[in-house]
Amino acid sequence: MLSLKNLLVLFLLFPLILISQASLIEFDQQFNKIENKDKKLSLLDSVTKQLIRANSPEQVGYIKDYIKLAVDLKDYDKAASKSRFLMQFYNNTGDLVSQKKLIDSMLQFEKRFKKSSSKAHILLKRGAYYFVELDYTKAAADYQASIPLFFKSNDSIYAADAYYYSGQANFKLNHFPKAVEDYEKASNLYVKLGDLEYALSVGQELSSLYSANGLKKPAKAKREEIIELSEKVGNPCSRGITELLLLGTSLKDEQNEFSESDFEHIHHIIKQCDDDLKSKRFSYYLYTYKTSYYSKKANLKKAKESFDTMVALEKSLNVKFEEAHALKPKAEYYALIGEDEKAITVIKTFLKSLPSQEMSSTLLDAEKLLAKLYLKHGKFKLANEHLQSYISIKDTLFTRGVANSYAYYHTRFETSEKEKEIIQQEAEIQKLEDQKTIEASKKKLYLSVGSSLFVILMLSGYFVSQKAKKKRELLAVKLEEKQKELNVFTKKLLDKSEAHQSLETELEHLKSTFGEREELNELKSLTESKILTSEDWDDFKMRFSDVYPHFFLDLRNLNCKITNSEERLLALEKLKLNTSEIAAMLGISPDSVNTSRYRLRKKLEAPKDIGLVSFIEKEMKSFA
Repeated sequence: MLSLKNLLVLFLLFPLILISQASLIEFDQQFNKIENKDKKLSLLDSVTKQLIRANSPEQVGYIKDYIKLAVDLKDYDKAASKSRFLMQFYNNTGDLVSQKKLIDSMLQFEKRFKKSSSKAHILLKRGAYYFVELDYTKAAADYQASIPLFFKSNDSIYAADAYYYSGQANFKLNHFPKAVEDYEKASNLYVKLGDLEYALSVGQELSSLYSANGLKKPAKAKREEIIELSEKVGNPCSRGITELLLLGTSLKDEQNEFSESDFEHIHHIIKQCDDDLKSKRFSYYLYTYKTSYYSKKANLKKAKESFDTMVALEKSLNVKFEEAHALKPKAEYYALIGEDEKAITVIKTFLKSLPSQEMSSTLLDAEKLLAKLYLKHGKFKLANEHLQSYISIKDTLFTRGVANSYAYYHTRFETSEKEKEIIQQEAEIQKLEDQKTIEASKKKLYLSVGSSLFVILMLSGYFVSQKAKKKRELLAVKLEEKQKELNVFTKKLLDKSEAHQSLETELEHLKSTFGEREELNELKSLTESKILTSEDWDDFKMRFSDVYPHFFLDLRNLNCKITNSEERLLALEKLKLNTSEIAAMLGISPDSVNTSRYRLRKKLEAPKDIGLVSFIEKEMKSFA
């Protein structure tokens, strides 16, 4: 028979020996002879720790026994602490019903918890449950609710995890500014706590998020930060994924310098990764890039070598979501070797596997490839269907990107303005405090008459200030509404221009490939509509004047005469649109915009180091 002491030693050595059913039976027999509940709880704690580390399915029954015993002893914090491991086990094995049941049973003790972290951990697990169930709203709410509880218990690393998971949930909800905010908070906390591995993971997701929404400067800054972090971490696995991300960006951006030696450099780093699964996955991603690159270069030998290695790695990984990454390279390779039907089959199979609401750059690539392949074989009807789908998806992604970019910068602006407002309010408070001191001195000198007069003045000032405040608030609300209307209308015009340009470009490409065809001439009428009609301009001008009522009047009061086209150019400059956006709005080329801007600058005799709108506004102030 094993003594209690020997039993403890046995299970402390679990990582070193085989966990057999016989040893568990022996443990149960000895365990049941113990009467002291505290000793039994301590023994169960040791046993469950070893079973959890070994990821043994036997952990379920022993953790349940521990929780029941802890509740009997009214130690609800210990019960909650141990229950989170069982919740995670249920989540990993897909037993979501048992997971939710356990979560609900533990939350019934939340008022009896002495540690704030007890409830926080359960909320974190419930957030994971909702995330798997695709209820991202509830998931984000639970993640956010756990954060202050973790901070209260000084568990900052778990608070960082909660921010990270909340960012993922908000990204799924397309709450772009909130997702960015959560990711940044998680990244800053991980760096502060020295957990650079997780900081690197968050940084990679944040960089991808910025790039997908057209935020080039933040994306570039984040990539530079990732490189610096990966060098600090010194982990080949972390460096491998970082280099792969940068490689993907380089291959997409033709302006970036790239050489074939970069492939060998990354392959060398990946080989040093001591995690076999990660090393295999990273190699798979590398060979998808190589297949795509050599297929585009029409290097049949290297493309085939890369393709064969990629397919072999894909089979060994046997993970469905990896196939999405290989879609484009496979189709490009099949097209290179003339097996277009295979390329079409691969893409169509992939499209069927996507969720019905999926909108991504991968889907965009798939539709474009299908259109090109059908065109190659003269199947114009199918080609047109996928071309229209491509244009629609591109427009949706563009609109989402514009909205998210606007929201990002608007949030940054609001944060800056709030900080300024707080500083101003603090100054005003200090000013009021000083005024109170002065008034207190006056009261001592003019006790009766002065106090009465002060009360009257204060009441009068209060009502006047309240009236003025309400008037300012109403004006501010009205101006904000007009500004939103102007922004929405301007965005609609930009969307209209973008759709027009996309269709025109695609039609020109089709013409250059297949020549003049009746089917293509029928589509050309779609591109002949005017981008900015007179009605559009009149509507735009009215909305613009609501926000900037004196702008056009000031232009007319300048010494030199401003033409209607110059007036339009200056209005769009006032909205801080870039050259390409102005060109799209006016239906002219970017070079024409630059020429018009140059002529107007010369006409106004404006110096080169100041914007046209700023120069005009400065001139009008001097006249005033």
